Amino acid sequence: MTNDAQRHSPPELPRGFVDARVVRRRQISDGVVLLDLDVPTNSGTTTAAGSHIEVFLPLGVGGEVRHYSVCRAEEGTIQIAVLRETDGRGGSAWMHDHADVGVTLMARGPRNTFTYAPTGPALFIAGGIGITPILPMIEEAREAAIDWKLVYAGRSLASMVFADELVRAGGDIALWPADTRGRVDLGEVIAHTSAETTIYACGPDRMLTELRALCAVSGHTLVSEDFSIGRMEEAASVDVRVESDDREFTVELADGTEVVVPRGCSILTALGGAGIRTLSSCQRGECGTCETPIISGEADHRDRVLSEEERAANEVMMICISRAKGDRLVLDL
Repeated sequence: MTNDAQRHSPPELPRGFVDARVVRRRQISDGVVLLDLDVPTNSGTTTAAGSHIEVFLPLGVGGEVRHYSVCRAEEGTIQIAVLRETDGRGGSAWMHDHADVGVTLMARGPRNTFTYAPTGPALFIAGGIGITPILPMIEEAREAAIDWKLVYAGRSLASMVFADELVRAGGDIALWPADTRGRVDLGEVIAHTSAETTIYACGPDRMLTELRALCAVSGHTLVSEDFSIGRMEEAASVDVRVESDDREFTVELADGTEVVVPRGCSILTALGGAGIRTLSSCQRGECGTCETPIISGEADHRDRVLSEEERAANEVMMICISRAKGDRLVLDL
């Protein structure tokens, strides 16, 4: 275990990361620890429901990034819940074993890629630890007097963190512990959901895949977050999508270094091959970790993070998946 004076960080803070001190720690189930982090007020934008923070951990060579949804945020304190992944890549285990009260982590954000709009009826569907980004959405729905319902599925009632708290607070809540109720019938849930209701979902891949298929047929609006991406415990390198008009281009860094990016190779991979380390997590253009400022040149944006307005502004890009429209990009790296 670490002592209070130990600081887990590389020699230099990566871009945008700040010190985040663990000020409270609670074990809320056998596999989930709740951490309150004291984060400087100027470390990010206003925290909205669905936001997450990035935590830089001393894993592997130089460190790796993990994403955690914000359960609550107030007065400079951000609360996250960390599920210990027995078959993960070590990030959650490190947090469970080392993130004690007094330890200073490195964090960036919050960032919101799972936006909630409290303007109409909502159905919240959570699977397991996917309840964490849903919690502040429910609070906003209550404050806005919006009609809402929660369907919360888990392996067992004991494993479903925040279940007791949610039930005590009241509302239209359906708990589905698989060991006593079986697997939730999502088709039945969608069939009894009005057409004007927006569905917000976070949970395992199987749940989200099924929901996407169901909503494609029913016509419901589905806003979802793939929590395997949010945690980045299952992140792995994937093939870059190759378009017919893709071509080789050159990336120039702020210090004048030039790296050629071949067709079928990502900027991230090309930089790594040249010995230039950059932060990344999903490598699919879905998390925002590798966001990089553009000095000059035009990006061919292929991510799922930036809005159309942000793409048009051409100020930043996700170098794990996006490319150059021309022969050269100059990046602030």
